[in-house]
Amino acid sequence: MKIKAFRYITACLLLSVFSISACALAPGYNVIDLGTLGGTSNPSDVNDHGQVVGFSEVSYHTNHAFLWQAGAGIRDLGTLGGADSRAYGISDSGWGVGEARNATGSLRAFLWREGGGMMDLGTLGGDTSSASGINALGHIAGTADTSTTSYAFLWKEGVGMTALPSEGLVSSGASAVNDLDQVVGSANFGTGTRAFFWGPGGGFTDLGTLGGDTSCAEDVNNSAQVVGTADAVPYVAVWRAFLWQPGTSMMDLGTLGGARSWAYGINSSGQVVGGAQNAAGYDRAFVWEPGTGMVDLNNLIDPLSGWTLTSAVAVNDSGWMVATGRVPGGNTHAVLLTPVPEPQGILLLASGVLTVLLRRRRPMRACKGA
Repeated sequence: MKIKAFRYITACLLLSVFSISACALAPGYNVIDLGTLGGTSNPSDVNDHGQVVGFSEVSYHTNHAFLWQAGAGIRDLGTLGGADSRAYGISDSGWGVGEARNATGSLRAFLWREGGGMMDLGTLGGDTSSASGINALGHIAGTADTSTTSYAFLWKEGVGMTALPSEGLVSSGASAVNDLDQVVGSANFGTGTRAFFWGPGGGFTDLGTLGGDTSCAEDVNNSAQVVGTADAVPYVAVWRAFLWQPGTSMMDLGTLGGARSWAYGINSSGQVVGGAQNAAGYDRAFVWEPGTGMVDLNNLIDPLSGWTLTSAVAVNDSGWMVATGRVPGGNTHAVLLTPVPEPQGILLLASGVLTVLLRRRRPMRACKGA
C-alpha cells in the first residue's frame, strides 16, 4: 500500500511539471447514490456482494427497510403489518434483519429472506425486540424485552431466540455478531453502561472506557477486533471512536481535528469506518487503517461531485463502504463507496515521462563531465 501511494504521488508530481491535472481527477472512491423510497435514506450494512440494507422515508417521519443491489436499485422490504421498519444487517446470502412494527404497533425483530418476506422473531417474554446483526451461519443478534428488562439475544433457525447468559447484569443489548457467534454491544454491569464482548463459553467481558463513564461496542470482525464509542472525560460525554482486541485495552482512534468521533464498522483487514468532527466542528465520515490513522473520506472522493459525507456506517471485506451523504440542496441519501482501481494509465504515463527524463539527463551529465 505504501509503495502504491509513493508511485501515485510520484506520478502526480511528475505530471504537475507538465501542467497535467489528471491527478486531481483521480479520487480514491466512487460515490454511488442509492436513492430513496420517497424522502431521505440511511444505510446500515453492506455484504461482500455489494448488497446494502438500511431505511428510507416513505412519508414524513415514516421509514421502511430497504434492500439495494446493483442493477435492481432500491427496494422496499415492507413491514410486519404496522407503519415502520428499519433494516440493520445483511448476510452474504442476502438475508436482512432489523426491526418493524406489527399490526398492533409493537416493535419486533425481523428476518427477511427472498421469497419469504419478513418473519417476526418474537421476544423474550416482553413486548418489543430488535435484530441488529446476522452472520454467515444465519445466526442473528439483537435485543429483546423480558417482562422486567431487556437482554441481548442470539437467534438460530430451529432453536429460536435465546438470551445470552445474563448473571450479574442489569440489562444488555447486542449490536453485532461475527461468524464465531461472538457478540458485542452494551450492558449495564451495575456500575454503568459499558461495551461488552461475549463469546460462547466465555461469558461477558467489560471492555471499559477511555477514561469516562460509558461505552458501547458497535461491530466485531472474525479476529475478535471490536469497534465502538466510549467516553473520554468523566461526566462530560466527550465521545471517541475506539478499537479493542483481546489482550489489549481500548485504543482511542482520535478525531478529524474536532472533539468527538464515533466508530461503527470494521472489516477483516482492520479497516474502521465511522464519523468524526473536523476542526470546524462539522461531522464528517472517516476511514481508519493501522499505520495510516483517521482520514476524512471527503478527501478521497471527487471534490466536484457535490457530495458531503457525514458518517460511514459499514465496510465489507473488499473495502466497499456505505455512508450517509448530503447532496446539493441538503437532502440526506445513502451512498455506496467503491474503491477506484489504481490509475495505471497515469502511472504508465508518469513512468514514461520519468524514463524520458532519465534518458535525456544522462547524456547531459556526460557532456558536462567531458
